[in-house]
Amino acid sequence: MASHFVSQLMPGELLVSALAENSITRIGQTSVQMSAIRARASESPDSPYFEPMARIFADSLGQRESRNTVEKRSCISPHVARHMMIDKLLYNSLSESCHSPKQVVILGAGMETRAYRLGESLPAVKWFEVDLPEIVRLKEETLASNAISVSRGGKITRIGLNLESNLDQLLPALKEKGFEPCAPAAFVMEGLVYYMEPVDVARLWSALPTVPTSCMIVSVMREKTGNHFKQGTERAGKAHLWKCHLEQLRRQDIFPPPHWKVVHEVRTNSRGARRLDLRASVPRMSFPASLKCPPECIFTLESI
Repeated sequence: MASHFVSQLMPGELLVSALAENSITRIGQTSVQMSAIRARASESPDSPYFEPMARIFADSLGQRESRNTVEKRSCISPHVARHMMIDKLLYNSLSESCHSPKQVVILGAGMETRAYRLGESLPAVKWFEVDLPEIVRLKEETLASNAISVSRGGKITRIGLNLESNLDQLLPALKEKGFEPCAPAAFVMEGLVYYMEPVDVARLWSALPTVPTSCMIVSVMREKTGNHFKQGTERAGKAHLWKCHLEQLRRQDIFPPPHWKVVHEVRTNSRGARRLDLRASVPRMSFPASLKCPPECIFTLESI
């Protein structure tokens, strides 16, 4: 499907500026790259995925389509599958009953536009996006430069915060922006926790309020996949960014976290797509082709 939006900036203008100022980290750059992957998927013929705003970030931030995106009919990459699955799981959690959460906290929101896409059909829900300060600034500059409401009429609030070094500021910052800690909430962590040390993941989960009917949706990488990418980055002379994996969190009794129970698990493969009725196939990640990497796991948890 064609995008409904046209970027008003020269490609890469904001990102080039941020890189020149050394104000965006390698982790931050991955959120920009993900927007390009989702933009390509949204515009592919017969694609089951549609996110017109992704093209704004891909163009404005100068990102070419990833070489790992898939172009076959009704075929989506694991990254796009993960995004679609979390969309559906979150929508179901928010629309299940009158007691469902009416506030969503997206931790590590990056350049995603979930609050715009799902917000249209869930007008009563308030959205809070949390990410590194430089990512929040870059996102809001891109939105404003393309004449898009930064707050969607006050329904979206963004907080620039380093979750590892300033975790103690998370809840106060949320409360200051209107978050109600005693009311049910949905917490989303897509592609976030494996960039954190296990001890910091435990601290983060312990900091989240556990109110009845609250839920948490989190994606976690498998050990084999993490080890393979670590070898690849080390061979390239780069620092490996992933710091934990599912098996490690389980061995250290960090997952599932206290006061939360797993109610749903799905993997970012074709079987997972069928379970959620996404009408799409998902190829297995192969880097190189001789190694079949396990798909990412997506868990839905409820507070207990």
